[in-house]
Amino acid sequence: MIGRLSGKVSELGSDYVVVDVGGVGYIVFCSSKIICKYNVNDEIELITQTIVKENDISIFGFATNIDKEFFNHLLTIQGVGAKLAQTVIGGLTIDEIIEAVQTEDDSKFTRINGVGPKLAARLVNELKSKKFISKLQMIKSKTDIEKIVGVEPMPKILDAKSVLVNLGYNNIKINHVIHEIISMHGDIDLEELIKLGIKKLSA
Repeated sequence: MIGRLSGKVSELGSDYVVVDVGGVGYIVFCSSKIICKYNVNDEIELITQTIVKENDISIFGFATNIDKEFFNHLLTIQGVGAKLAQTVIGGLTIDEIIEAVQTEDDSKFTRINGVGPKLAARLVNELKSKKFISKLQMIKSKTDIEKIVGVEPMPKILDAKSVLVNLGYNNIKINHVIHEIISMHGDIDLEELIKLGIKKLSA
């Protein structure tokens, strides 16, 4: 099983890139978000998922672990195959998907090529009923904090962010405030981190 590919782009297609790894070209199916970022001969690194069928082996590529996890979850929904799952990921951001499910707005999904009203409604219902969105939010929170802090976030940072999110504060502002507090105070306990966070976010 191939988990990651690093190499050069040797070819770009409408829904795939060919990644040259040591002289071997791997066809990797990617979303439009990935394909539009690269040109031939660019260096590329992709997180990958191999799908094995009776008469076919396909490799799908992702920019982040969140996209890969969401892709695998979409495959559990009736009527969603690998190509369509990749199209969904390319058509909506993670934030848009979370918002669409939380507000039960299936119109965002119907804008995606290949997704009709019935499938859009099923996507919203199943994503919400399986509580995957909560898991997706947790993964995204960890990734957002890691990008800002620059290291693997400590459990107390994730706990503090969870409390502040539940209090209704803006996600992006929370990330920056937590980074500011950690930079200034270092090893601060959870209760104090939350108190300072509320103070700064309410200012």
